[in-house]
Amino acid sequence: MLLFLFAINDVIKKSILHTLHALQVAMCKFHTVFLSQDGAAYSCGNGRGGRLGTGNEELLIDPQLINFSGSQIIDIAAAVDHTIFVSEEGHVS
Repeated sequence: MLLFLFAINDVIKKSILHTLHALQVAMCKFHTVFLSQDGAAYSCGNGRGGRLGTGNEELLIDPQLINFSGSQIIDIAAAVDHTIFVSEEGHVS
């Protein structure tokens, strides 16, 4: 079990300390993806081409929670220009 501490900016731009208990980490040249023990996925890095899964191409320094509409994620994979998320229902995003 890995323990990662990171700061996430809330809507009023205050920095809040959160703890992420990572079950899996996928690192590439331009981005990193985390799978938490509770089935949530986070990503950070260079979002060019949409590789972070956030719906935009922003550069994210702090890991951001990826929205899967309530689905639990059971596996992640990443390469230079893409990220793959597998849900417990077997959907691949």
